[in-house]
Amino acid sequence: MCALLASSASSARSARASWPTLDVVWRASRERAPESVEALSETLRARSEGVGARTSSFDNPILHFNADHGVGATPLGASNGLVATGLLGLPIEIAGQRSARIRSVDALVSWRERQQATAEGRAGGAAIGAYGRAVVARARVEQASRAEEQAEDELTWFEARTQVGDATAVDRSLAQTELARQAQFRAEAEIDLVEAQADLRALTGLPDIGDPPADAASGSPPGIGPAARQAEQALGATPRVEAYEREQAYWSREVERARGLRWSPLEVMVTGGQDEFGQVRVGGGLGWSLPIVRRGEGEIARATAAMDRARADREAVSRAIEAVVRGLDEQLARTGVAVVDLDRTGIPAAERLVQATDAAFRAGKLELVRVLNARRDLALMRGRRLDLVEGGWRAYGDLAAILGVLP
Repeated sequence: MCALLASSASSARSARASWPTLDVVWRASRERAPESVEALSETLRARSEGVGARTSSFDNPILHFNADHGVGATPLGASNGLVATGLLGLPIEIAGQRSARIRSVDALVSWRERQQATAEGRAGGAAIGAYGRAVVARARVEQASRAEEQAEDELTWFEARTQVGDATAVDRSLAQTELARQAQFRAEAEIDLVEAQADLRALTGLPDIGDPPADAASGSPPGIGPAARQAEQALGATPRVEAYEREQAYWSREVERARGLRWSPLEVMVTGGQDEFGQVRVGGGLGWSLPIVRRGEGEIARATAAMDRARADREAVSRAIEAVVRGLDEQLARTGVAVVDLDRTGIPAAERLVQATDAAFRAGKLELVRVLNARRDLALMRGRRLDLVEGGWRAYGDLAAILGVLP
């Protein structure tokens, strides 16, 4: 009865929504996952800094005005008239500060874009992992439900046989225990399915994704396609490695910018006013701060250290990615071979053993314990097969997260 209710609930959910394809999950997670959205916001913020960087080389004008008037007795030949002077200064960047700012912002935007691609890859890989867990959990639910139905039928059979004296109370208790065990397995699989679907909805933003097909895990895990093979040939161009390269370029531009900021803008000054005799006076001048005491050593040293750190990180991460990708390739290859071997020889042999022991038990030649042991061995082998499939999905998702493409 419990299995029937679970099957009915599953059918109702599937009627409301269809299970998405892997391509839809990949694209949706790269667009809607919280990590992807946050990375996009950082990219947009970096682009907004270009507005200030591309402003004119002319800075805000500076206006000074002062006036004074003589007080007290006026010496012979002097005047106590009003003296007024105005000064208008216009700072002009002539040491390449504006171009350095633009190059720095462009490098920052490029860095943030590769960080965004890295975050989108991680989100897509996590979504693929949740997708695979849901597929495997659905298969576990299906297997446990069939085993539970079989255990219910056998319990009914043993209860009837016990009433006429053809079976013992021990046999009936074993059948009841087997039914409870299969019901527990089904409940655990349903919980795993709900958890995987919740993670998938959180990563993709899809409101209702339904249940995977019952036979979705019947084949081997996904293989590696041409796009992934091409990406593996250029591991130095993976989003994460490129992000460190762009970061290194950004800090290099920051060094140039800090060196340019050592020179303050040239200030062109125009003066005008009247002296104490009422004569109008006009003049001009130049002002420039020389980098003698402060030369931006701290800013330059900080940017240089960050540039060196990004270079070291890039080399370390590149080596690690190469090793991880090689391991994931081998894991997927071995997983596919193991699943094929189980489907071809292992599981069919276990199924034949179950049929043989069941027939012998019906003929009164074996005890029920031998039948249950054979069935548990078959269930264990099928469960290990699903473990292999789930591990293959996980490796597939990890590979997609690293390469930034759907393998």
